[in-house]
Amino acid sequence: MENAISELAHACLRKQEVGLLARGDGTTLLVYPLEQGAAIGIGTRPGFERKLRSVLRRRTENLPRYGKWMPALFNDGSCFVITRVPDVSDERAILDADILAAAVELIS
Repeated sequence: MENAISELAHACLRKQEVGLLARGDGTTLLVYPLEQGAAIGIGTRPGFERKLRSVLRRRTENLPRYGKWMPALFNDGSCFVITRVPDVSDERAILDADILAAAVELIS
């Protein structure tokens, strides 16, 4: 997942476009370019509005683990956890494996 996010982020920043990537495991990756860095999200397909309460509860119960990720519910019913990454200028991994694992745990 680290490579997929990094590749998507670099492509989106080059083009200055928002990017979404649906994955086979049911998650969707989101990259939203910012003036400096990008907002990176991991979420569910539309129709999972009920997941937001669960995400909020789980995040509150373990802020040291999940505090970097902010929950968001989009108009189409998809639920995401989003974090801001200030520097995506080089080709290194955007987020490390442990931070990504926390997001996947939170959204599952």
